[in-house]
Amino acid sequence: ETAVWEKDWVKVRYPWDLLDANEFYLKNLLEGKGSHISEKSNISDKATIIHPVWIDENVTIKPGAVINGPVFIDKGSFIGTNSLIRPYTTIGKNVVIGFGVEIKNSIIYDKTQVGRLSFIGDSIIGEGVEIGAGTHTLNIWFEHQNIKMNIQNKTLSIPRKKFGAVIGDNTHIAVNVSVLPGKQIGSNSKIYPGVILDQDVPMNSKVK
Repeated sequence: ETAVWEKDWVKVRYPWDLLDANEFYLKNLLEGKGSHISEKSNISDKATIIHPVWIDENVTIKPGAVINGPVFIDKGSFIGTNSLIRPYTTIGKNVVIGFGVEIKNSIIYDKTQVGRLSFIGDSIIGEGVEIGAGTHTLNIWFEHQNIKMNIQNKTLSIPRKKFGAVIGDNTHIAVNVSVLPGKQIGSNSKIYPGVILDQDVPMNSKVK
């Protein structure tokens, strides 16, 4: 258990607490303080930027992309054509977001790649993850029941209406995979094409 502290603080005990901490951080960094857009960024004049945003140096944003702040995009990342980055998203260094991807209220760590036409919602994606085209992290049950997560051999109800997935470092998820709400995928795992993932995946696993 840790805490994120500035003038106020956010306790981080469970994975979903990271989203609260991320929202707190972006509010303090950006809201009411204006945007930071590096002169060394490469933003198409056909992209839409809705402030406030932090866009660091060597970030590329292609035509048709919409960045709807508050959003943080770190150095060297690539935001593809017609993608949508929604509020309270943090994107790390050297991340690649493909054509038509939608990301909502999520944390994407360094060197991760998200393939075209994917959806990442209310999720935490580790470093060096590869996500294939057309993959979705579902962030709400269609019958609107509580989302639950297994934590240390206990099943806990997540105190959020929406929560997606937690995906560990260096995991490779193939095309057209659906990850159900509240599922965890351990580091260095491989999820094969077309899987509907309705269970947690231990580290170093393969799911076909």
